[in-house]
Amino acid sequence: MQKIDLAGTWQLQEAGKSGNINGELPGCNYLDLMQAGKIEDPFWGLNETASTKIAEKDFIYSMVFTIDEEMLTNDQVELVIGGLDTLASIKLNGSKIASCENAHRIYRLSVKPLLKKGENEILIYFSSPLPYIRAKNNENPLFAIGMADNAAHIRKPQCHFGWDWGPNLAPVGIHGSIAIEGYSKARLTNLSIEQKHNAGQVELEVCVDAEKYNDFSEALELIYTLIDPEGKKHTNTVPLVTEHTCFKIIVDEPKLWWCNGLGEQPLYDLAIDLVEVKNNKTPLDSWKRHIGLRTIRLDNGPDQWGRNFRFLVNEVPIFAKGGDWIPSDSFVTRTSREDLDFYIKSARDANMNMLRVWGGGYYESDTFYELCDEYGILVWQDFAFACAEYPLGDSTFLENVKLEVIDNVRRLRHHASLALWCGNNEIKMMSMSFKKPRRKSHDAFFFYQLKEWVSAEDSQTPYWSSSPSSSAPEIAANSLKDGDTHLWHVWHGLQPLESFRNYPTRFCSEFGVESLPNMLTIRSFTNAEKPTLFDPVMQLHQKSIGGNEKMLFYVLSKYRNPSTLESFIYLSQLIQSETVRMATEFWRRNSGRCNGAIYWQYNDCWPVASWAGIDYQKQFKAVQYRAKHFNKMVCVSAEMHKNEASVSVINDLPKEFSGSLVWRLVDFSGNIIYTQSQQVKIARNRADKVETIPFAQHLGAFKKQDAALILDLLDDEGKIISTQSNLLVADKEASLQKPNIKVAISADGETGSLNLQTDTYTRFAYVEIDGINTPLSDNFIDIEGGKTINLTFALPKGVNAADLQDNVHILSMADVDFSGTLLQDNLWRLKTRFTWHNMVYWFVFKFLI
Repeated sequence: MQKIDLAGTWQLQEAGKSGNINGELPGCNYLDLMQAGKIEDPFWGLNETASTKIAEKDFIYSMVFTIDEEMLTNDQVELVIGGLDTLASIKLNGSKIASCENAHRIYRLSVKPLLKKGENEILIYFSSPLPYIRAKNNENPLFAIGMADNAAHIRKPQCHFGWDWGPNLAPVGIHGSIAIEGYSKARLTNLSIEQKHNAGQVELEVCVDAEKYNDFSEALELIYTLIDPEGKKHTNTVPLVTEHTCFKIIVDEPKLWWCNGLGEQPLYDLAIDLVEVKNNKTPLDSWKRHIGLRTIRLDNGPDQWGRNFRFLVNEVPIFAKGGDWIPSDSFVTRTSREDLDFYIKSARDANMNMLRVWGGGYYESDTFYELCDEYGILVWQDFAFACAEYPLGDSTFLENVKLEVIDNVRRLRHHASLALWCGNNEIKMMSMSFKKPRRKSHDAFFFYQLKEWVSAEDSQTPYWSSSPSSSAPEIAANSLKDGDTHLWHVWHGLQPLESFRNYPTRFCSEFGVESLPNMLTIRSFTNAEKPTLFDPVMQLHQKSIGGNEKMLFYVLSKYRNPSTLESFIYLSQLIQSETVRMATEFWRRNSGRCNGAIYWQYNDCWPVASWAGIDYQKQFKAVQYRAKHFNKMVCVSAEMHKNEASVSVINDLPKEFSGSLVWRLVDFSGNIIYTQSQQVKIARNRADKVETIPFAQHLGAFKKQDAALILDLLDDEGKIISTQSNLLVADKEASLQKPNIKVAISADGETGSLNLQTDTYTRFAYVEIDGINTPLSDNFIDIEGGKTINLTFALPKGVNAADLQDNVHILSMADVDFSGTLLQDNLWRLKTRFTWHNMVYWFVFKFLI
């Protein structure tokens, strides 16, 4: 096989206008127009509003490339494009070769008759998606909820047209790859690998499809090489008897792949060479796959609470912990492998084991999946349908979708991290608003037709019809007894943050509250001297209706109104973090009945106020820091009540946990008021309540406002493996004093070390170091009075740790200054509750969902 990569510099022209600028493909028109200085950064200030109009225009990308004689001697030459976004007419040397209309496809276009030796020109005319959408909607109006510009007619990431966390910036371009490929005599067209696990052995059934050219009839063979994680090779030859050939590889003493927390992620390399027997076995084509040996199963069987929703890896049940993944950038090609590595590694470090790839974006890239394979992060992959009615009665649309499904299932099915194919995002839940015939057609498609297409290509990965959904179309979505749920009663429904305790779901695949991004990120879109929550720029960088008002609504439910934006950022992130923690711990304490907590959302695609745990500038919010504690495989969890604490130990390991629980009541100076310890033993994959602590009885002369409860969980060797600190009253009622914190910085090679010693109990200490924009080892931490804690961080090259001594800034709960009166706070909350859109949401989540 020969290949000419067409990635690189192209010429970009706005259709109907003269003059070209340099462009880059893969890439998009927005990035190229910015690079050429033709438009301002759409993310800055109020620029998005004007930048949206660019999507109304047509654009042309063109390139001149060279073909040599050798390429023209091939029997078959194809133009191969992945991620062609979206309405594209392609010409080669002046002749039209294709009209394409699916950004999720991989197109293979035969081009040999049009190519010539020497210079060739390719031209791609991208039509604006907006007139197409309007025309289709006039012909066949579809139900939608107001987001994505009613874009369901077009096979393009729906979030390009705006979402409640993303801008309305619909690019054209290529987000995959583009190349000329040449083949002689024969080539490989399909490779599937199925695993059968028996005791101490894995059988790989490998099936290969090949295509021959020009009636080629000479003998062909397949040479396969399997390399185990330690580098040991196993090679064999299989005759290609027909164009569909299957063979088996037996792996003895297999090294199993496990998701994060359960074990290692060993990967095997499988290479397949298609060779001509009589010609010195010269390879005609070669494919490679990295695979992990594992089984994945979704248990949806009946149980005492209804029907289960539980993943099992190698038949070991797991509690899924993680976040919902959206596109990493509004212009996704500027996301590098290093960027993706940061995100996936951060998920691993937060003790997550799953990311759900949301259906309004992309089928994620090969690089994304490779990194999830390496870091042990399971992937729940939605198909590209979200929050709308689709034209499922259109046979042309369905055929286009079927080819999209085949392309992506074949591309991704071999990945060890792939855990679930899911039909769509929230369509089953909102289909109650569809007309009855269309509701039935959507049920038929997502419960049966799409499942059939998927199963034909991948018989081993579980399929689920919709998120959320139940096990059958006649059962309502969002049931607490069957299937997964999206629980937006908190936030959209304005219910109290603790309300998640009223929803013992089988598996929650969306929940959360918004927070502001870090100030570094806010400064990436505004240079206002003092940005405010409700200024025009901040409001444009908030896409959820009434989102900033709701953030303040929830901040005021736990705290007072802060006097600075910096303090509001801090408090909003604490509200988000504590909400996700409380919900996750509640569901984990009910493990077996509840089997997953995937919070909305993991990341951002631009700088915005949102539900993300990592903002657009890769700054960790509080929830990302705290997640590594409340997601630990074995951890302690307290549910606080007025005068007592109910303490549970959670064990997600597939083996029994034995250790001890040590708890103590301390005053804010660090003195122990009362302490007690006990042995604990928790069966595998289980959570048990181990103690009720009547702390009010042990305080003596101390008031609850002046004390904290510290819980330490120790393993059988006496090592602390989990700690949780709790105030005995609400944060705003505690008698916290402004701390005096001593700071000491040192370095060990490329790692900086920060010691913090405080004189009084410090609640949620948030540490920033000027010049350090990468995450610290921990943050938003409680520090007992008189205690010292250590944090580490990556020290940039050329930076002396001692020079950072005066660059350390610490904000704690006691440092936050408030403005206004309690009456004003309460009136604000009342006003927010009774705005029209919040009343509608309240009604929907109170009575309909």
